[in-house]
Amino acid sequence: MSKVDVAASASLVQLIMQKRLTHSQDLLSEDSLFPLMIGAHVTSWDWTSPTLKNAKCNIMPNINAMFVEHAIVKSYQQRLLKNEYIVCLCTILNNILTKASKEVQTIHPATGTLIAKTMWGWWDGLAVPDNL
Repeated sequence: MSKVDVAASASLVQLIMQKRLTHSQDLLSEDSLFPLMIGAHVTSWDWTSPTLKNAKCNIMPNINAMFVEHAIVKSYQQRLLKNEYIVCLCTILNNILTKASKEVQTIHPATGTLIAKTMWGWWDGLAVPDNL
């Protein structure tokens, strides 16, 4: 892993450990721009459970594995996204998952009014190109 990924992994582990101390199980309330926060949220593992035994020993290797996997994916992701069939499949999946997603209210930057928006975000921040 790169030095940046090692630091980000340690920060995510620290954040999860703090959540455990406060007995807060909501990882979604944290900044979703935090590296791989969404990845930690979408796993089926209850990261913040007080019943998790030996959390320090169990959490860090799993978070590190997420960062290693993400680095591997980044190494070939751009080559894959140059293939029109893969982009088409990603676009179809994105549209299906967006329709199944919950609406989120955001503030319109120009008018300052609340707008309901339905959008899907890939846990690794995948940006599918629009140009087919």
